[in-house]
Amino acid sequence: QTQYIIDGVKFERYHHISHRVRSDGDDGEAIPDAEELHHKIDKKFASYFKYLLDKLSSYTTPTGTLLDDGASVWLNDLADGPPHGSTNLPWVVAGGAGGALKTGQYIRGNFTINKIHNSIGAALGLKNAAGQPLDDFGAADYEKGRIDAMMV
Repeated sequence: QTQYIIDGVKFERYHHISHRVRSDGDDGEAIPDAEELHHKIDKKFASYFKYLLDKLSSYTTPTGTLLDDGASVWLNDLADGPPHGSTNLPWVVAGGAGGALKTGQYIRGNFTINKIHNSIGAALGLKNAAGQPLDDFGAADYEKGRIDAMMV
């Protein structure tokens, strides 16, 4: 039911905008300029993420900043709806996890969501049941492993 006010204008429900119609399904009155409205909301989210990253960068530790030592993620957990798929979703991962994650790159691939979780978790020091870097997070039927291109 979330609605955003941008440039003084209260937008249609965000969920409806993601569907491009005034409905929680695929039937309903088309929302004019829904893609542009969605883009404006994404820009608002981006500004929140930037604020977080600026704050994390402002705190120093013995080895760098909180952003250098950790990782923060901005993602949309569902693709445009319907059908709200879970593939080809953009993830923005900021931070180097203490030097374990490669930074400043764009990776395009058809990865299951667990591999992204495994990569970030392993970079932050999480282990699997065998005591090795995390590689088995998620549903049992998901392919194990990490995204090598993310790892140092």
